[in-house]
Amino acid sequence: MPADMPVLPGTSRLGMLILADSECPLMWQPGVVRHARLGNDRWVLHLPAESPLVLAQDVRRTHGVLGVSVQPSGPITAADRLALVFAEHLSVVRTLDKSPYPLSGAFVTSAKRDVPGARDALIRLFHFASVQSPAGLSDVIVWEWIDRPNAEAWFGAPLPDLGPLELHLAELLQLRRAARANQYPKTPDGAALADALKDRPFSSRFVLDNYYLVCRLIAGHLDKESDQ
Repeated sequence: MPADMPVLPGTSRLGMLILADSECPLMWQPGVVRHARLGNDRWVLHLPAESPLVLAQDVRRTHGVLGVSVQPSGPITAADRLALVFAEHLSVVRTLDKSPYPLSGAFVTSAKRDVPGARDALIRLFHFASVQSPAGLSDVIVWEWIDRPNAEAWFGAPLPDLGPLELHLAELLQLRRAARANQYPKTPDGAALADALKDRPFSSRFVLDNYYLVCRLIAGHLDKESDQ
């Protein structure tokens, strides 16, 4: 994944952060703030919006836009900066995996699960991102906002129910850390997880591809905790 970007000044209004190249017409649009310059030809812009997810669907199709993330008013946190970097990362990943994916334009993300202006037409997909700090490697959740037809084109089938997974993100992060350390549950499902992960990372796509296995592992973890 691309490296994190430098600290950015905060914002006074709800809106979106936009990663754009120097040819993007939003650079000269009234109301758009040039927040930071990255190298010679990339900028972080801020565009205020009362319903950022609605406006983001148009902004992401603008020439020169590389990524979009929803940004609350106030300080721009490390999680907010990661969400913007991850939006560009998704473009790279979706191009490399060669999945049938008709979505054109940049991707839209957020650091938080709940975003003002969310609509039923949009699905939020969780993603895992690994962050290296002086304290070590940690995993965080980044949210992608996408309409259902494009989400299912990426997945290749109707999406399973995401609700149970969203309720147990902490357990999913524990499974991801266990897989990284090669410490799988000592159960038949744990062995099946190890086998399924031989040539794949424990990603959101892996979780969806192995939905029932992962749900059983979560249930087994919860049952074990309740017995203690």
